[in-house]
Amino acid sequence: MITDLPARIKRGEQGQVALRMLDAVRPQMLALKVAQEGWLSRREQGEALADAELRGWRDDGALRQRVDEYREAGLYNARLIRSIDVFEQTLSAWMEAESDLRRHFNESADGQNGHLAQHVLRADSLFLAALYRLADGEAPIHRDIEDGRRASHLLQLSGLGLLVYLFLLVAYLLYSRMRELNRSRQILDQAHRRLVTSEQDLRITLDSIGDAVIATDAEGRVTRMNPVAEQLTGWQEADARGRSLEEVFRIVNSETGAVVESPVSKVLREGSVVGLANHTALIDRQGRQRQISDSGAPIRDDSGRIRGVVLVFRDVTEEYRLEQALHDSERRLREAQRIARLGHWTLDIGSGALRWSDEIFRIFEIDPAQFGASYEAFLERVHPEDRERVDQAYQDSVREHRPYQVTHRLLFEDGRIKHVIERGETFYDEQGRPLYSIGTVQDVSEQMEAAEELRLAATTFESHTGILITDAEGTIQRVNPAMAAMTGYSAEELVGNNPRILQSGRQDRRFYRQMWEMIRDTGRWQGELWNRRKDGELYAEWLTITAVKDSAGRVTHYIGTSQDITERKRAEARIQHLAYYDDLTGLPNRRLFLDRLEHELAVARRRGLHGAVLFLDLDRFKTLNDALGHPIGDLLLREVSRRLIDQVRAEDTVARLGGDEFVILLPELSSELDQAGFEAQAVAEKIAERLADPYDLEGHIYYLTASLGIVLFPGDVGEKESVDDILKHADSAMYQAKDAGRNTVRFFLPSMQAAADARLALEKDLRQALENEELVLHYQPQLDAEGRLLGAEALLRWNSPARGMVPPDAFIPIAEETGLILDLGDWVLRAAAAQIREWEQNGMLAQVGALAVNVSPRQFHQADFSQRVLDILAGAGVTPRAMKLEITEGVVMDSVGEAIEKMQVLKAAGIGFSLDDFGTGYSSLSYLQRLPIDTIKIDRSFIRDIADNPGDAAIVETILAMAAHLELEVVAEGVETQQALELLQARGCRAYQGYYFSHPLEAEAFARFVREVAGKAGNAVD
Repeated sequence: MITDLPARIKRGEQGQVALRMLDAVRPQMLALKVAQEGWLSRREQGEALADAELRGWRDDGALRQRVDEYREAGLYNARLIRSIDVFEQTLSAWMEAESDLRRHFNESADGQNGHLAQHVLRADSLFLAALYRLADGEAPIHRDIEDGRRASHLLQLSGLGLLVYLFLLVAYLLYSRMRELNRSRQILDQAHRRLVTSEQDLRITLDSIGDAVIATDAEGRVTRMNPVAEQLTGWQEADARGRSLEEVFRIVNSETGAVVESPVSKVLREGSVVGLANHTALIDRQGRQRQISDSGAPIRDDSGRIRGVVLVFRDVTEEYRLEQALHDSERRLREAQRIARLGHWTLDIGSGALRWSDEIFRIFEIDPAQFGASYEAFLERVHPEDRERVDQAYQDSVREHRPYQVTHRLLFEDGRIKHVIERGETFYDEQGRPLYSIGTVQDVSEQMEAAEELRLAATTFESHTGILITDAEGTIQRVNPAMAAMTGYSAEELVGNNPRILQSGRQDRRFYRQMWEMIRDTGRWQGELWNRRKDGELYAEWLTITAVKDSAGRVTHYIGTSQDITERKRAEARIQHLAYYDDLTGLPNRRLFLDRLEHELAVARRRGLHGAVLFLDLDRFKTLNDALGHPIGDLLLREVSRRLIDQVRAEDTVARLGGDEFVILLPELSSELDQAGFEAQAVAEKIAERLADPYDLEGHIYYLTASLGIVLFPGDVGEKESVDDILKHADSAMYQAKDAGRNTVRFFLPSMQAAADARLALEKDLRQALENEELVLHYQPQLDAEGRLLGAEALLRWNSPARGMVPPDAFIPIAEETGLILDLGDWVLRAAAAQIREWEQNGMLAQVGALAVNVSPRQFHQADFSQRVLDILAGAGVTPRAMKLEITEGVVMDSVGEAIEKMQVLKAAGIGFSLDDFGTGYSSLSYLQRLPIDTIKIDRSFIRDIADNPGDAAIVETILAMAAHLELEVVAEGVETQQALELLQARGCRAYQGYYFSHPLEAEAFARFVREVAGKAGNAVD
């Protein structure tokens, strides 16, 4: 047993080091927690915190260092290391929760206090769990320290016995062997030196210990003090030696001030190690007070008799202050939970131990002393009908690694029922095994009872007048059967919604704003408005809204009563129709057309936009009318009206002036006069083409053409033109079309006609370009910062013999308007596939990578688009992985579901997708997460001014951060300067495309470029 004393002493010393390291971790945790409490308190006082302040509290570098030191110190004990592992996992979960809390702090400032409370609760629960896990390491450490102390004491007693033995031996030798006196003296000298050395070693040990140490004799008089004890007590060892411990070591209760029993008396009485009571304070010689902790232990001789006491203590003033702050925080948390009727729980999955907060015991009406404290005991309190559902929700959450929320009932012995909402989350070790779960329970019985009362009260409404009641925020709480019948919605469908679901769109925001202003001012509004039934039918109602207020004058509810006046409005509409509409065709007449034209003219002047009026006259209509009679002529006019309506937008107006003359109003075409002219001409040509289709008039097949005149407003005839002037000029343009040979279109101004003619010529040449193989693909490389080739984009060019190289922005819009874009798109796909095939054959595809091809909206929205792409690639005999399709945000937003379905078909075949011109459209995270895209291309407009425009730089940083979060690649378009490249590199962008690297190149030039790039990389293409 003596032989293992050094190992036990060493283990005790290692335990002391580990204990100091453990104690160093706790203040760091408490300091972080106090900082969090500080800014939470400031928030309660209404102070705003900058992001820098929020980031500043989480400087956990010191805490991480203390944890690492603690782990290193605990390496000597395998059980202690396992305890440290569990603690570090819990600590990491707490730090992550604190980070979530920081991120949601500003959100909560915008009104989401409930959400912030959940994060505060989660962070506090994890913090307490981390402290519990940290404390688990103290037990093995204290056992090692105590064992080391016993071994040291035993070693000291063994040395003392040896000295006694040597002394007796020397006496014997003096008596029997006087001749060896000198040698005996030498032996005594050596023993004395060893004793002195032992004393010095003891002094060095005491001086080096970080804790304060005081030793006493059996009567409680001070025999030794180390420097730390001198510092804390204010007594020098020389002054204190021989004095009673109570005189040197004055301790009181820090809360009551009462004198605390001397540890020496307690050790001498109990004969064992004792710890100081909580809230113990030391009063030093100068009267200063410090909070202290730790313990006292007896010193025994060989016979086991106590011959003294050693007292080890430390200054924990700062830790005590932090613990008090923590206790205050826990108290505020408990009060907040009590007020919110929200409690929290922790379940140790390994042991099955369940811990509830006080509020959960209050909610469940359970005496903590009688609760089984297990998950099974909890389920016993759940309503039997809900028990399986609650258990399944928790088990699914643990299995699927996700939080859960479930609303269920509690059934009490007296038959009462409470409704609660339970939320929970489980934490796992590195191997994915569940460690523990934490969660909350909130009593929502009052809310559920209130909702039930509202539902029951709704049945009391039995009136032929529709009645609707909302709360102060406008949420429908009750409706009567008459209101349900009027709207087509059931009461259950209306309750919980806002009356906005009935809006028809006929009243604008200004109408509703004025309505609510009157309600706020007078408490009442009455008027007529149109709403929409569930089946989509519009109905008119006479509505009265009354505000209900409480005794303090605050609005609590709004009551709306309404009568269906649809039939009355229809009668009025019939009268109105006779005054403003053509009886034969149902189109607006001249009077209504001029009213609308006058309105649109004012709007156009105010907004800086241009509209158009098309004046249409049927060619040789009189011949048909005379030959087949007026009934057939009327039939033709109605068919013409139908075809005209089909060719224009909902906001356009088609009117019949009389006879075979029609006018079309096209408002708000464009802010550019030329563009407005192009759009007006496109509509006119579309109308002329449709009217030229054959007519089946009661068995008579008849062919008809029309002459159209176009006038733009404002702009063609000056700022002072009237609606009559506009109509007159449109009529004049129509007669110019008649004079030009009929079945044609003419503008009022020659300059506009010249522009229209030029556009028609360009369209004609573009059609021929497809037939004459004048189109060609150029290729622009995509590279990284080191010049390595990442891919390429195929760009369409038109090399016209007559016009030269026509830029895409000159002919692509016309192709989109005329539908030629479909043929162009197919040509580009076939040409790109052929080029990929050529690269495969010459071995260059491995260096190029995927070839990106742009897809137009009209091309993408073809029903068979996915199959067409796959057929083209299959026909060329190339792998789909070699092609990437580039689409814009607007393409997918037209029909997100359809777009995703098409993209997934192509994605499954191996085709990649890039989102082009990103940042200029919707840029919505909700659809980005759903779309099967691989790459985002930052629009060149943000790259061009990135060095001079902080806004563009911020947008680029945001896009890069978002792409990194979504694990998407990013390509910056339009990189033209070294400065732009460096700024992009500094922000983490790794792929680029632009003139800085290369202009778009013809196929041969691009091949040379690829070889040059490959040569630089030491892997030239053969």
